[in-house]
Amino acid sequence: MTSLVAAFSLGLISGLRSLMTPAVVAWAVHLRWLEIDHPLSLIGALPSVIILTLLAIGEVVADKLP
Repeated sequence: MTSLVAAFSLGLISGLRSLMTPAVVAWAVHLRWLEIDHPLSLIGALPSVIILTLLAIGEVVADKLP
């Protein structure tokens, strides 16, 4: 049941903003809420988390500009 809720939540978030889902997944891997195997686990590294978070914030700001 938890997997279904997580999948639904990520789908809902990705419908709102395109860069929000990678940022949320990066934070979840970084905080060890989500386990991902070796090659893809680099998304949870601190530089990746910072870059994806800044890109998500930049997308929201750019969307609000006229």
